[in-house]
Amino acid sequence: MGYKKISYYLNDKGIKTIRGKEFSPFLVYSVLKRKKELDHRSDKGRGKQVLVKINRLEFK
Repeated sequence: MGYKKISYYLNDKGIKTIRGKEFSPFLVYSVLKRKKELDHRSDKGRGKQVLVKINRLEFK
């Protein structure tokens, strides 16, 4: 299924973006691309220990 068909499907079902707008083919592409990148990052990090260090931040 292409990005245009996916955007038509989402808009026909009344599904809106997080900002309350309709989906465009480019937005569908961007969302799927971002998902793929996040999946790739999480696959790369599987099985590895990750040390997370949080410092106290102060803003003035």
